[in-house]
Amino acid sequence: MHEEKEQGGFYCPLYDEEIQKEDCTSTVQLIKSGRVPRGGEGEWLTESDVQERSERCMNCPHNENTMLDRAICHAVQRQAGRTQWNAGRPSILLTLEALQVLQSMRAEVPVLVAGLMYSGDIPTEEIVENYGQEVAELVAPYALEEGEEDHLKQWEEMHNAIRESDRDHKLIVLADLVAALRSLWRDFDEMGEAVWAWFRYPMEDLSWYYSGLLDALLSLEADENAKPVYWEASALFKDIFVSYWGDFERGVLYEIPEGLEVFGLLKDECRWMPVGELPEELRTVAPDAIPLRRWDVEDILDLWLSEKDKELR
Repeated sequence: MHEEKEQGGFYCPLYDEEIQKEDCTSTVQLIKSGRVPRGGEGEWLTESDVQERSERCMNCPHNENTMLDRAICHAVQRQAGRTQWNAGRPSILLTLEALQVLQSMRAEVPVLVAGLMYSGDIPTEEIVENYGQEVAELVAPYALEEGEEDHLKQWEEMHNAIRESDRDHKLIVLADLVAALRSLWRDFDEMGEAVWAWFRYPMEDLSWYYSGLLDALLSLEADENAKPVYWEASALFKDIFVSYWGDFERGVLYEIPEGLEVFGLLKDECRWMPVGELPEELRTVAPDAIPLRRWDVEDILDLWLSEKDKELR
């Protein structure tokens, strides 16, 4: 391992001394152009020396210019032959989609690499060996223990850990979440309820799991680079796990997530509230209520808010 010495400086295996980040960048540019700094003034390197030193530089955990290339190849090799869920698609497609999402949030290279390792389920020891301790700490994988029956308890512990984690780790989890929900939405749209037969856990538990992740990542809703992705994740969750109903005669909308608390919205108030806070006669969805799509509900709410605003003028 290459240990950090001082803030802003680190050990370079090529020079065998401590250098600054800007020196690393210029050296990498030389290496990528096919040139290697000489061993000393007037001292020429042999061809084998050039090759050995080039590899040493290219494999250094501090070399961000090639770290991402290596990480992509690593993830592809590690996931060779693996498929996503029971859909038959190569699992690497999900990992690369998560990478693209991270890049759209302007994540730095170490975070992109950690995202590949997180989505690709790469063992911690491999991450440390290839990319350093900093990247490994960003990944912080979570896994259900074999034979553990109380998966909801473990998921809750994972949600709590993510909630307390730093911004970079939350970006990684959010990118992985959006990639998974995009894929799930495509399968759900094509297959409907039959898709749930692919999973180990029932739909209600998966709804609770993804809802908990959104709650744990809520701070990213205020992040300028992350909020569009967070909003997409929230919308995808609703499209998959939430049903909506409208009772226009009584002026109420209902939001019913699978396995979670039901909410209602009164036209006069235009805010979502637990259904238990509605007038007693409105706490049950009427048999003649109309099923709605999420975007229909958003349009209706915009209309009701507009009407309410006109009344207040």
